[in-house]
Amino acid sequence: MINPIDFKASETIKMNMVHGLDQLSSRYQSIKDGLPELIKNSKDHYFRLGVSDKTDRQIVVIISEDKTQLGVLDFAGAQLSDFNGWEEWNSQTANRKEKSENIEAGFGNGGKSFMVRGCLKRSSLCGYINGKINKKGFINDSKDLKYKTVTFQTKDNLLINDLKDSDFKNVLNKEIEPFGISFDQLPIDAKNSFLKRKSFTLVHLYDLKDWKKVDEFVKDRKIRMIPADLMSHAQASLTIETCFVWVQRGDKLVYPKSLEVTELEPMSELRQIEFLPLPSELEDPVTGEMIKINVNNNDGLQIFPCNQNLRNTDTLKARNVVRIWNDRNLVANWSLADLAPTTMSGFIHAKLVCTALTEEYQDGSTRMILVDSDLTRALRHWTIKKLNEVISNIQELQSEKESVEDKLKASKALDKIRELMSKFLEQNNENNLNPGDNDTKRKPQINIKWGQRLDEIVLESKDSQILKVAKGVNVPIIIKGYELNNGNRLPLKSLPPFFINSEEDIVDLVSRNSIKGEKSGKTKINLETRDAKIKSNKIELEVIKLKDIQINYEDKLIRQGERFEINIIGITEEGEMKENISFENSIDEEGMGKINRSGIFIAGTQEGIATIRIRYGEGDEDFKKVLLKIGKEKINNQKSSDIPLIMFCGDIAPGRENWPENQRTIPAGESYPTIIDSEPFWLNIPPAIIWINARSKEAKKIREIGNEKRLVSMKSRTFQDFLLVKCFEILKRLKLKQKISDSSITFIETLQRLSQSETESSEFLDLAQQIINSLMQSHKEDEY
Repeated sequence: MINPIDFKASETIKMNMVHGLDQLSSRYQSIKDGLPELIKNSKDHYFRLGVSDKTDRQIVVIISEDKTQLGVLDFAGAQLSDFNGWEEWNSQTANRKEKSENIEAGFGNGGKSFMVRGCLKRSSLCGYINGKINKKGFINDSKDLKYKTVTFQTKDNLLINDLKDSDFKNVLNKEIEPFGISFDQLPIDAKNSFLKRKSFTLVHLYDLKDWKKVDEFVKDRKIRMIPADLMSHAQASLTIETCFVWVQRGDKLVYPKSLEVTELEPMSELRQIEFLPLPSELEDPVTGEMIKINVNNNDGLQIFPCNQNLRNTDTLKARNVVRIWNDRNLVANWSLADLAPTTMSGFIHAKLVCTALTEEYQDGSTRMILVDSDLTRALRHWTIKKLNEVISNIQELQSEKESVEDKLKASKALDKIRELMSKFLEQNNENNLNPGDNDTKRKPQINIKWGQRLDEIVLESKDSQILKVAKGVNVPIIIKGYELNNGNRLPLKSLPPFFINSEEDIVDLVSRNSIKGEKSGKTKINLETRDAKIKSNKIELEVIKLKDIQINYEDKLIRQGERFEINIIGITEEGEMKENISFENSIDEEGMGKINRSGIFIAGTQEGIATIRIRYGEGDEDFKKVLLKIGKEKINNQKSSDIPLIMFCGDIAPGRENWPENQRTIPAGESYPTIIDSEPFWLNIPPAIIWINARSKEAKKIREIGNEKRLVSMKSRTFQDFLLVKCFEILKRLKLKQKISDSSITFIETLQRLSQSETESSEFLDLAQQIINSLMQSHKEDEY
């Protein structure tokens, strides 16, 4: 026991309050993160008051016509006692969670933070209920008043503190007048709720920080995005599900109806994944200790596979997360791109329930992350393992389920038709010249002769130097297979599985084309077939354990299709700098580009921000993010006159061996069109590729037979005829591209040129049909 005379305690806790609140509130400076907090507060107050009918729970986001003011209006009504709790920062009692299970409020910081940090002049909270008005807020353009609540006054200098006024409609009209609207211009359901309840609460922000110093075009776009941002924000989801939320600018709705959480179409092949119960013991990946937790029947992970890549659209990207709940509230979100940085993780979202996540494990200021602890590390580690198991299943389902023999025969037809297409593209030479070409006629098409059997394996290259890889990550290796035919080396389209031989047991082959360094050190490796009859050349390999990486790149706006280098330097535990290391690199947004193991990025065809992840170790947190800006301008490197290769989705693209495995192809599936020919990272890097998706919605409609809707074989007449039609479409597109090159033409001119291309290529159909007939005679048509 401590003797009390040994010390004298300070009477107060000394703290720089403004600096502390600056740190606490920094997240809520933007409308995207601040506005969800305000509408969530409205929802919480409806439930505190026991407003049971959803039609009465109306919330209206109001934007002034001049784009300077933002408001959130509900009809719950705040009274003076509510304001007393609201004024306290970091309050443990103001949320009154015991009133309803639908209350998500934490410590009362989110909405107030946005009111201070989100606007530059002032913000107010006005409540009207039982004929009394209360109005408090913040003065943000005075340094001395920052974070201090003020009580507003009337023009007659009366404090608006339980101020009586029975004319409820007139009170509301005065408060919303600065937005250029009146009660009559609110949505009809909102008006009905107000007339029934005769109460309201309005949060009003003046001079929005987000809209300051941006041009009118950008400001308009930000306003148009508000509904989408709310519908995709994790902190707004329960509000939108339990209330009617409207967004209007002036007297017009920005979104034509109340906001909704978009239903995500489940993956057709994997509609339901079994609920994964949370174990009572979890391993902490840092210490290796087993963490015991109390679990109940609801604790566990539910994974939902979707039929589309959520990371491909702004409106759905925020839903590509694991939402983490305790026994009653959403307490955090984990990005699936962080947990499982593969393309296929974009097709899922998940819900994790752990009742043991009490307040001590939560970041109370944001309710978006969990604090670092043995429990949260163990929980994250377990979740990653379960997610990767499901993602592996999705990768299998997304790949083609055709027999190897059938696919080979379909590919043979595709190659023959492509040869025929090249002849049509060589006609009308005066129209086929690329800008800048000095030739008087088009260069001849070079056709790749593919091998059929494996005679030689080349690992990396026969004269390659030592390959350096970061320990604990999956790094793609370059493997090529050839058929040796009369002195010619014919490349193979696909390779069989191989075994790896290593002089030292420090590396493993973790998939067909990737290795993982298990221990630090140097060795020599080679590959061999299962029967050990064919072996590759040997190469030197060094596995290096890193504690960090240094990333250097030019901060600029990248053109679509441009090659861009990210220089990555490894830092060992001893502080030594290591160059020329291969890493596990990935990109969150599938259509934004590709990145290889050395850090060479090729931009896609979308304007926006590409999120690159560079993994340098086996720990859950051993990666860094790089954000690259891609602009509207495009670059066209396609100088060759060769037509692209035409391949089936799921095939491995040649020449991309140093890309991660899931970036070497496009998976077949209903979320993609039948012809995929719009991405520069397939078209601008020899050999250029156009993909045919045999599992698109269109292809499935053509191929489905019987009540069970099974798909006819790829070698069947039905599919071959479909393939012919798709190749004719590709031919017309290629001819059109030759005619217009990069010139700008009108939509009508495009249609005219396309019609001309169709006329010039009409004979192709007859000749291609003869090819199909000839191939069909070589094998029995099999419709099943």
